[in-house]
Amino acid sequence: MLAESEVIALISLIAGYDNRFSNDVCTRAAWGFAARDARWDFESACAAIRRYYNRPLRPDETLPRIAPGHLTYLIRGARPGGNGPRPAVEILAMRGPGSSPEHRRRILTHLAARFGTP
Repeated sequence: MLAESEVIALISLIAGYDNRFSNDVCTRAAWGFAARDARWDFESACAAIRRYYNRPLRPDETLPRIAPGHLTYLIRGARPGGNGPRPAVEILAMRGPGSSPEHRRRILTHLAARFGTP
């Protein structure tokens, strides 16, 4: 969890890169909430800000104004396992054999023995 002084330092770092970014009480509060909700740590957040602003751009390209979601995405992407959900094949493998006709018959037989047939 970031301390208030760390949130101020992050906001100041962003403002150093982007003069459109305001470093006021409301901005610090909003970014502080986002940092705590997404569980940023200071070093990862600073690294994410640097990655966001230091990536190569074409001469006609501009960066959008940074938002907390940009940092959350970059921080999670740098963690082991990266961003987003796990591949469907991996999730489905955790579910077991799935529902086959034999499996359904075994369950129905078990339920009928336990509760009686309607």
